Amino acid sequence: MAGCRTLPNWIGVTTRREFFVEELRFVTVTPPPPDAELFEWIDVLEAVTRAAGEFTMLELGAGYGRWIVNAAAALRAYSGLPHSLTAVEAEPMHFRWLEIHCRDNDVDANLVHAAVAPSRGSVEFGVGQPSSWYGQAIADGTWSPERVLTVDAVTLSDLLEPLERVDLIHCDIQGAEAAVFQEAATVVAAKVQRVHVGTHRADVELRLRQLFSSLGWENVNDYASGTSAETPWGRMDFEDGVQTWLNPRT
Repeated sequence: MAGCRTLPNWIGVTTRREFFVEELRFVTVTPPPPDAELFEWIDVLEAVTRAAGEFTMLELGAGYGRWIVNAAAALRAYSGLPHSLTAVEAEPMHFRWLEIHCRDNDVDANLVHAAVAPSRGSVEFGVGQPSSWYGQAIADGTWSPERVLTVDAVTLSDLLEPLERVDLIHCDIQGAEAAVFQEAATVVAAKVQRVHVGTHRADVELRLRQLFSSLGWENVNDYASGTSAETPWGRMDFEDGVQTWLNPRT
């Protein structure tokens, strides 16, 4: 990291300043403030502290791998359990930063340069503005990307197939989340303990509620995108929505 500017967060993860323009709260040296991001921290840290034997996590739409690296740091501090971490990211510069961020923080992870989609193969993916925007997504006609690339596509079923048990899936894939989880519903129900989803549209949020409810999962958090809501930590604004689901059978 010689010659580059890095900033630490409150559990010791260092992040290169080039990865973002303004989001300094991502690297705060104090515990996270009570805003919508708090739910991500809670899900990661609860998954870490409840893991037994080995910790396994998938980060879908990983950006520069913020949450798998935070999880690895938490594991080192808390239990030292062996771990299996997988991060999937399609945007080319974000994937390069994902490799760098894991290397900077001595994190060994399976890094997949692809979009997560309901079917394998390839998809058109919108890219651009990597340091100022992390909302790139599959170009499905619901938005107008600056630039489009054809990228590999993997399914959640494919990602889960070699894994025995998964403590946490962290998912932020900009509108594709319901279709992705519907494709993999059977294997998710059999293998996954906890799911944290960043949501982006009311119709997708409804489909996720219907899916996980039909599987008999426990809803822990459900805050809709673009709303302001009361939470146990006070009133918060949710640009992206938050859903957390727990599997009572794993």
